[in-house]
Amino acid sequence: DKDVGEKQLEKLTKKEMEIARLLMEGKSYKEIATAINKTFFTVNHHIRNMYAKFDVNSKAELIYKLNNNKNFKK
Repeated sequence: DKDVGEKQLEKLTKKEMEIARLLMEGKSYKEIATAINKTFFTVNHHIRNMYAKFDVNSKAELIYKLNNNKNFKK
């Protein structure tokens, strides 16, 4: 059986995984937008989707969950 963390990661799109890695590097939304050639608003939209998928309400909570997910490759 898959654990909860693995199931949460499977729900992420490729773009969300890319954004998650950049978040883990400490990049701001604006820096992420520049790095992936998207607008700030698009990045914000993806991050809000990740909040829902991980059942969190802040960037700090999302990063905490990603840091503690053994299946997330940093």
